[in-house]
Amino acid sequence: MIYSFSLVSLRASTGAALVLALAVPANAQDQAAPPTGAPPAAAQRQEEQPVGEVDEYGEEGEAIVVTGIRRGSVIGDIPPENVLGSRDVRATGATDITELLEALAPQIGSARGRGGERPVLLLNGKRISSFREMRDIPTEAIERVEILPEEVSLKYGYRADQRVVNIVLRERFRSTVARAEGSAATEGGYLGGEADATRLMISRDARTTFNLRAEGNTALTEDERDIEQDATPDDRSARTLIGSRKLLRGSTTVNRTVFTDVSATFNAEAEHNEGRSLIGLSNFSLDPLVRKSDNNSAHIGVALNGDKGKWRWSATGNGDIANSETRTDRNNQTSRDRSESVTTSGDIDLTANGPLFGALWKCALSYAGFWATCAPPAGAAVYASSTSSRSRSKVQSGARKHARFGVCRSDGQKSLQCYVPGRSSTG
Repeated sequence: MIYSFSLVSLRASTGAALVLALAVPANAQDQAAPPTGAPPAAAQRQEEQPVGEVDEYGEEGEAIVVTGIRRGSVIGDIPPENVLGSRDVRATGATDITELLEALAPQIGSARGRGGERPVLLLNGKRISSFREMRDIPTEAIERVEILPEEVSLKYGYRADQRVVNIVLRERFRSTVARAEGSAATEGGYLGGEADATRLMISRDARTTFNLRAEGNTALTEDERDIEQDATPDDRSARTLIGSRKLLRGSTTVNRTVFTDVSATFNAEAEHNEGRSLIGLSNFSLDPLVRKSDNNSAHIGVALNGDKGKWRWSATGNGDIANSETRTDRNNQTSRDRSESVTTSGDIDLTANGPLFGALWKCALSYAGFWATCAPPAGAAVYASSTSSRSRSKVQSGARKHARFGVCRSDGQKSLQCYVPGRSSTG
């Protein structure tokens, strides 16, 4: 049995709130009694109520309605199916966005297509290069969460079988979060833990995030769990049930406004992961056989979002490189098997959404004996994508003279699509 416990948990955040209240005192004793013969109070109040502003020509003034776009809203006029405020987000008990999405899984899943498609994630109504941009943001920085139907995903260049989750952050927020957790087995022989530190700074047109994470655990061998074995020699101490592991990851995200009205986001991450496991005793020297693995990866992502006239455009790009190396001791030899692979990949997505034509046109459609007058679509989405990946692997078995090498490469894919929403009126 393994118990988990929290060693350190520290959260500090600052915010600002302004509350303005107006109180009007009322004292019934200070009010003078109405004179005799005065009309009833209800009738007097009815006479005092204005019936509307009347100009010098005797016509009532027209009501003026002012409409605006809520900060962080998505493209178009499709209303969200559900909106969660900051209190609703805190009620889920989630400490980060990953846990929040897990809590909202029944609401953000789509039944269209094959079903179970992951939702499209937006940050302040804008596209992101990858989930890494928002992964380390604490839930305290969220102002609201909007869950929108699948039609909205088309306007951002995604398939129509994915719902959209738009996360809107507070306009000003600062926090420093440090967390450490540990776990230990009641029977001994196993220790594990993780530590995480995040610094987040949000202002009106800037956002900066720094995150550092470390994880690790010790090995658990078969003899520490009294696993029976009849073979000789006894190699239970040379076989691991759980191998030891170490992970260290650092990431940063910087968002700024450039060229007056373009939101630019840069994300970078580096990760090192190593593991060690025992696979038995060697027949050659009766020493434990060891398998070691080292994995190193790096990622960069860029996202640009801006407006040009009535068009809203976005460009996202990602670049990844990963190096994996595994060394395994051979049973009857002093040499090792060695495998190494290097993978590089990159992708670029361009999306633009806006009115496709500037004037109305008429078209005649014959459908069930009726004629239809069509208007041009109010919004159209054009998006292009390009993906390229390359992988190289090298395998060495035993001595160098028996080495086997292999190299594989895959070319990229490019696509261009256009989405035109159907809007028509019949008459």
